[in-house]
Parts: sequence; C-alpha cells; structure tokens
Amino acid sequence: MNRGELEILVADYLHRTDTDTIGAIPGFITLTTARIGRDLRSQENQTILDPFQPAAEISALPVDYRQIKSLSYLSGRIRIDVITATAGVLATYPRTGNSPQVYNVIGKSIEIAPFSPIDMRLIYFNAPAELVDTDSENEILTAYPYIYLYGALIEGFTFTQDGGGRDTVLATFGEEVELINKQTINADTGARPRSLSTRRRHYAT
Repeated sequence: MNRGELEILVADYLHRTDTDTIGAIPGFITLTTARIGRDLRSQENQTILDPFQPAAEISALPVDYRQIKSLSYLSGRIRIDVITATAGVLATYPRTGNSPQVYNVIGKSIEIAPFSPIDMRLIYFNAPAELVDTDSENEILTAYPYIYLYGALIEGFTFTQDGGGRDTVLATFGEEVELINKQTINADTGARPRSLSTRRRHYAT
C-alpha cells in the first residue's frame, strides 16, 4: 500500500465525500506518522548504526532517533554493553577513559562516561519516513497498514467531531500497537537497556 491508496481507504472508512475532509486526509496521515514514531516499537522501525562514532562526551543522536535499544562496542572479540544510567550515577564516572560504561540520553543527545572516541554499535527505534506524496511507502505502512489506517481515522474522526468513532479507533490503535510492541519484546534476542547490576559481556559473532 502507498499513501494514495491509504488516502482512498481512509475516505471510505470515514464515509465522507466533502472536499474539506478529503483535502485534510494527507494531513491526517502526516500526524499519524508522528503518532507511530512516538508509540510503535517494532522490528520494522529499528536501525542498526554500526559504527556509531560519538564525537564528544555529549554527542547528537540520529535525526530519526526515538528510543535506544542497545549501545555496545568491541573489546577484542568480546562485545561490551554500555548500560543506561541516571544523570546522577553517570556523574560519578570519570569523564574520559578507555572503557565506556554508562550512558544517559538528554533530549536528542547522548552522554557517555567515560568517554572514548571508539567505534560503537547503536541499535535504536526510529521514526518512520514521511509519506511525502501519493506514491510514497515506508516499512511501517508495508508491514502494518492497519496501524496507519486506525491512526489516520483518529485524526479524521477528531476533524469531523465524531467522538464515538474517535474513541473506537483510538482504542483499536492502542491495542494493535501494544500487541506489536509485545511481539517485538518476545522476538528480541539482543540487548536492551539494563540496570548497573546486570551489565553483560558476550562474545562477538
């Protein structure tokens, strides 16, 4: 499915033919992309950035970043996980060193301590690519077209002031996102952010 096909489907579900509503549907889809980026944590919206090369103690994260899944680096043949920590805990670590141990996300930046300019591997959940024209597709629309449909209907029923319809699709959207997120957790065989007491080392493959 592409954006043009989604627009037709949304109009059909809204049972609207007036030009005001039809003309607003591309905007509904844009808002849905933002909602999906905020809520969805699926295998389809993960990015592996390897190498990730932090330039300083505090470095910018990718522009499409939404949430870190894992941060690690190789020490010989062993992959070392850098773990998430609060700003207070991170402040107790030396500023520089050979072995990064903890990180803290600050908005769209990441602080790593101790800092070392080494190649790292960052796995993160990304925002879906914008559907800029009627031929546009992205991985989320391809894998979960119903998520885009329900999301666009939330905006559509809000626009048409149909509170009952909005409540129904809002609940359905939430249930589907929760199910997909749970499937991602169940399928995950990689590292996730952990507490300081559960830091893990494992051999690279």
